Amino acid sequence: MHLSWYLSTRSIFIELDHNLHKNKNQDLFLVILLNTINYLKFLSLMTLRFHRLDSRMLSHRYFAIFLVLSFQFLWIEADQTPQAVVTIPQSKWSKDGTPPIPERMEKHSEGKITSIVIHHTQSPNESPAMEFARLRGVQRYHIQDKEWGDIAYHFLIGASGRIYQGRDWNFQGDSGTQYDLNGRLLICVLGDFTRRMPEDPAMAALIRIVKAKLKEHDLKPEDVLTHRMVAATDCPGDTLQKWFDEKGREAISEK
Repeated sequence: MHLSWYLSTRSIFIELDHNLHKNKNQDLFLVILLNTINYLKFLSLMTLRFHRLDSRMLSHRYFAIFLVLSFQFLWIEADQTPQAVVTIPQSKWSKDGTPPIPERMEKHSEGKITSIVIHHTQSPNESPAMEFARLRGVQRYHIQDKEWGDIAYHFLIGASGRIYQGRDWNFQGDSGTQYDLNGRLLICVLGDFTRRMPEDPAMAALIRIVKAKLKEHDLKPEDVLTHRMVAATDCPGDTLQKWFDEKGREAISEK
């Protein structure tokens, strides 16, 4: 009975729409929700197939078995898929902030990203609680004082390890230095890294998003540069630059 029940369960699960495969990079809550929905669909299918619903199928024990079966597919796919990068949209951190001015921005001439450039804001190294305020301050300075269309960078990383969406990547970034911004994706770490490294969560986030964007835009590790490699500047700070020269390329090349 248990073997036949197991085989029936596995067979029915395979028949379900592949929600887990479509959403394997989402958070755990969504995975559990999708599995619960699939379990309810399973009960319905079992009822239709066998014209009855065994009370044991409603027990916690069998629900746990079903979850294990469904997670098999998630684990298999997770081994072959890069870790998901969760980003915080500008609409969240810039709520009631300075709105972007699209007409001040220029799109990439070929509509694609050809390289990634790492920056730092060279602002005070602050606690994670200050990240939203710092982001709004940088955005306000860039739009109001520098008269740019939006915050200069496409993604920004806080000490907390949170990754924030900045300027729409379809538009070229901006810089106070002279270098060609066409085709460049600008990723910036909040803080000053002249004499110290970013916090560990920020470094992990930097590596994670660079690897994800390399894959998304079909680029290679050699397409990643730092600001000082393309312009006359100290950015992204001596300490972060030293890490990039000695360990950075290896870190972003790891599978």
